Amino acid sequence: MKKAKQNEPFRIKKSNYRTAYDYLNKKLEEGGKYKHGSLRSEIKDHGIADDPVLNFRLCLYDGFSDDKHEKVEALHQWCERYLLPKHWKRMRDAIRQHDKRQKSKKSSIVEKKHSVDLKSKGYHALKRLSEAFGKLGKPLDLSETISVCEDKLYEAGVLKSDWDI
Repeated sequence: MKKAKQNEPFRIKKSNYRTAYDYLNKKLEEGGKYKHGSLRSEIKDHGIADDPVLNFRLCLYDGFSDDKHEKVEALHQWCERYLLPKHWKRMRDAIRQHDKRQKSKKSSIVEKKHSVDLKSKGYHALKRLSEAFGKLGKPLDLSETISVCEDKLYEAGVLKSDWDI
């Protein structure tokens, strides 16, 4: 994903359309009719006469649409018409936070990796064990080899589980 240049204005794209739509929808609903300080009241104070909420609904997200280009462009135009620079900044920050949370969620699913320093003798012994277990079935990487060795030691009764102690 390309990073926006410093002076390049923020644009709503297909990749962040749903997040932008959900954020704006929530902000428009939060304000009730025209609660002071709400997005609705700030738009009204900005001096635009037509109904921003009605026009926003026209940009409604359709998850079944194959081509969202028109809706993305419509939402971007709505933002250009109704949002002040501070609203753009808040929305951009909310989208970045959402992306960051999604990325964090995906990375927590993947197993964490750790580095270990081995002396040459230990590395070659582990490599030989890996090759030996590989002959019995599928080839194992070094981490899998350690896990298999641990399982074999549990089976032999040499190691005990935490719950066995």
